[in-house]
Amino acid sequence: MLPLTPNSEDWLTYGRCFLITLGILFLALPCWIWCEQGDRSTEWPSFAWIILYGFIITGGVILLVAFLASRKSVYKWADVTSTHEASVVIMIIAAPIYFVLRWFIRIK
Repeated sequence: MLPLTPNSEDWLTYGRCFLITLGILFLALPCWIWCEQGDRSTEWPSFAWIILYGFIITGGVILLVAFLASRKSVYKWADVTSTHEASVVIMIIAAPIYFVLRWFIRIK
């Protein structure tokens, strides 16, 4: 099976938009906390830095899967990451992203 290009309508799935939203949150939240802490971040213990970089790496991996993986892999990742009740909030945030991307793909 040929890989789907971003211009293909089959590329866009709700699971892909869910993973994009989750990856952006995993990247943005630690960066926002780091910026808010300012100079006080130098006083953080080692485990806080490990958690911070862990969140950033996890967000990057989720975004890579969302953009580059096959539809089957995206479905598996979205299924695994959406098992908790708190993922409903991310699903609500991902819905407008899905509709906007679907609109852009249909225009082309």
